[in-house]
Amino acid sequence: MKVGKIKKTLPFIPEILLLVAAIVCLLGEWIEASSFNGIMAFGILTIAVLLIWKNKYLALTIAVLLGGASVYFLLALLSEFGEFPAGNQERWQMLLIGSTIFGSLLVAALIMPRKYFAR
Repeated sequence: MKVGKIKKTLPFIPEILLLVAAIVCLLGEWIEASSFNGIMAFGILTIAVLLIWKNKYLALTIAVLLGGASVYFLLALLSEFGEFPAGNQERWQMLLIGSTIFGSLLVAALIMPRKYFAR
């Protein structure tokens, strides 16, 4: 790959990672449960349209929804963390993995719209 292609692709890493994660979730559910998730398919279509057309309002909408969901699930994670017994090792594992997943989604939601509105 040429350096120019890498520099053009680098700013869109959050969208590409979200697209790959959504495709993996859709295929995993389809293979495991033999059911099609229309909401996930709509999310994949929306992110693909964002990558093709680079619409700043679509990026802002996706970022607000993703950021709101991430904050909601981080608060739910902290609530569940408080309900575990103090000596339980699984509560720390849940906190570490959950905060990594939802924290990275929150960071992606904060990074995504900035490049569209910087033009």
